[in-house]
Amino acid sequence: MAPPPPVVDIKARSLEETPTWAVAVVCFCILVASILIEHAIHMLGKGEVAFVSSYGIHQLHIFIFVLAIFHILYCITTYVLGSYKMKTWKTWENEAKTVKYQYYNDPERFRFLRDTSFGRRHLNFWSSSTLSVWIVCFFRQFYGSVTKVDYLTLRHGFIM
Repeated sequence: MAPPPPVVDIKARSLEETPTWAVAVVCFCILVASILIEHAIHMLGKGEVAFVSSYGIHQLHIFIFVLAIFHILYCITTYVLGSYKMKTWKTWENEAKTVKYQYYNDPERFRFLRDTSFGRRHLNFWSSSTLSVWIVCFFRQFYGSVTKVDYLTLRHGFIM
């Protein structure tokens, strides 16, 4: 049985089929509304006290500059640490391509998850509680977030 035809609104038109005067009227209305809003903002801001002093604006500029500098430094640090971690993974990948590794980690062999070093690393007493898993994972991200066992297990599961 064939699926029903898609519902198409007959009154809807593409921009190419829309008359120029209709597009111009919509643009004019948006322009008039923005001018009125700008005029209202100027009327509200006329005269008692400035919203921010010039010293405050200067401090804001300094803050934005310092924030940008630290953002750039943070990005560079993240890139360098990520590159270092990926070089470690590259050595593990080269090891996984050896005949010796492929012989000892044959995908046809069946092993229980708890018998593997991956299972011993991840299936501990703390893995039964969600809160403790979150706490352990938080601290693990700073040291040994992806170990050789984790990398090779994921490689075995997804690549092979």
